[in-house]
Amino acid sequence: MANTNDFLAFAIAGGANVDSQATYAASGYVGPGFNTGTAFANQLNKVWRQSSTWANVLGLFLNQAQLDALDTGTPATLLTSLTTAVKAASGQTAQVVAFSATPIFDCSKGLKFEITLTGNVTSSTLINVPNGVTIVLTTKQDATGNRTFVPPAGVPLDTIDPAANSVSIQKFEISSTGVIRVAGPMTSSAA
Repeated sequence: MANTNDFLAFAIAGGANVDSQATYAASGYVGPGFNTGTAFANQLNKVWRQSSTWANVLGLFLNQAQLDALDTGTPATLLTSLTTAVKAASGQTAQVVAFSATPIFDCSKGLKFEITLTGNVTSSTLINVPNGVTIVLTTKQDATGNRTFVPPAGVPLDTIDPAANSVSIQKFEISSTGVIRVAGPMTSSAA
């Protein structure tokens, strides 16, 4: 399901009645704002387009993090969502990947992944991998344990702990040419 972005860019259609960037930058109203008198539609449309376009971009950023950007008049809610989206995009928040025998780990949604094994993973896929980043993969065994995990192609994952309720964590560095290397030993602990 697609997320909602209520923040729409204004006056972006081809041929919209807006000042050119050069006219806008050279105008006398950018710094002090409009004084008493008449502000023309092309001037106002330029001002509204500049601010609404960035509001739209921030809404799209929230949507990429699978969050809604709703115009409810509550800045605190938007700030919380923006903080969550920034943490996800910077890899500070683990992306919980639903169990599947063939899960997909999508780096466009973050760089830390967590999956709870409730069955065996027979193959997995890593997509949208940027160069020069660190990825963290956390695999958790359920209460049964002994679940197997086949890592994505090219990911040199150590053997995960098979004990029930154990948690195995390993970091990987992606080189500037896309080569995936182990960035440290796997750690394992009880959940």
